Amino acid sequence: MNPTLMRLTAVPRRIGMVQYRAARLPLGLVERDVVARYLSEDAPIRRRFERALGSLDAVVGRLLADESTARRGEALTRRGEFLEMASTLSERARARRSEADQELQAAQEAARRAEEEAARRQREELAAARLQKQRDQQQAREEAEARTRAETARVEHDKAERVRAAEEAKQAQRHRIDAAEKRATAPAKEELADADQKRTAAKKRRDDATRLAELAAARREKRRSG
Repeated sequence: MNPTLMRLTAVPRRIGMVQYRAARLPLGLVERDVVARYLSEDAPIRRRFERALGSLDAVVGRLLADESTARRGEALTRRGEFLEMASTLSERARARRSEADQELQAAQEAARRAEEEAARRQREELAAARLQKQRDQQQAREEAEARTRAETARVEHDKAERVRAAEEAKQAQRHRIDAAEKRATAPAKEELADADQKRTAAKKRRDDATRLAELAAARREKRRSG
């Protein structure tokens, strides 16, 4: 190409570049003093702003044949794309972490519930075992008390039987003694009754004799007086 023609075409490009830089200055100030200072690199607004600014620099740099502006635009565009990709990967990683956390929480919750269920079953089994032990002990006490009552009743019955047998033996012995006494005293009573009868008969004969003697004496006295 003719050098003179190149110089002639370069003048409007430089003028356009100066105008673009003047128009871009507020955007650069916003990028430096606001976006870069107050927004994090992964902020969506910053990414969109930098990508838009990079795309504008790249297009203008290519149109005005300003390689530094084009490279700066491409760099901003690549940086925005990289940040977008990083943000996407970060979002995916957060989603996976969230899903993993949810799965972990679900597993922990299932483990906690399983532990609680196992503890509940263990408590129920222990309570059932204690209750069964109490029932067995109560049954053993009742059986022991029943055996004690039966043994006491048997002892009392045997004692009552011995007392009854002893009393019957005493009564039988008294009956034998009474019978022996009766047998021993029967002859004496008969002799006493016979003696009484004899004394009564003798007294009667004596009284009869006395009356006869008195009667005879009275007759003799009467004859003498007559």
